[in-house]
Amino acid sequence: MLEVKDLRVSYGAIEAVKGLSFCVEQGEIVTLVGANGAGKTSILRALSGLVPASSGRILYQGRDLVGVAPHVIVGAGITHVPEGRLVFPNLTVEDNLLLGAYLRKDRAVDDDMERVFSLFPRLKERRSQEAGTLSGGEQQMLAVGRALMGRGKLMILDEPSMGLAPILVEEVFRTIVEVRKSGMTILLVEQNANMALAIADRGYVLETGRIVLSGRASELAAMDEVRAAYLGR
Repeated sequence: MLEVKDLRVSYGAIEAVKGLSFCVEQGEIVTLVGANGAGKTSILRALSGLVPASSGRILYQGRDLVGVAPHVIVGAGITHVPEGRLVFPNLTVEDNLLLGAYLRKDRAVDDDMERVFSLFPRLKERRSQEAGTLSGGEQQMLAVGRALMGRGKLMILDEPSMGLAPILVEEVFRTIVEVRKSGMTILLVEQNANMALAIADRGYVLETGRIVLSGRASELAAMDEVRAAYLGR
């Protein structure tokens, strides 16, 4: 579904992503793990067209997305749950969800909103509440729900556990698994390598803008260097 080839992303003289390549097959959960500053967010922002790629190719279902506008990328089927959630705080939960469906022309938006509410019952209870008054965990649910409303095929999530209590982290990761069961392909960037590798099919380990390890998630979790550096073991 997604093939990234020799991707480079720079901010002025600083090269944040240094010629990395990876792929995501349809129906997979693939995770990118690494410490702060490893280039994870820059990769996702390049995939969404939010920052330009200096060079390389981003092939989504065979189409090169380098240089393509973000709204066109969303329309092609890639939805992005950004770091920090970035809900619209002064709009209601329901209006935030409707914005996720902004590009859609079909008549199934109401059905999909009910699907989001069945996945996140707390959002249904708060559908008329301003998003800025929600808890951090509820805002993360709303950000995922907003992405689902776009009816994309590939969801990319940036640090969904950031700032959440452990019990909410577990709930968010259970939700990611449920979303995959519905047919969504997921690319997950996560500093909590324990949780990410536990639910992923495959993973890539990043250091300073480069991929240094890759393989099945279970294999990565068993590697001594990964366990020492990222799993606290």
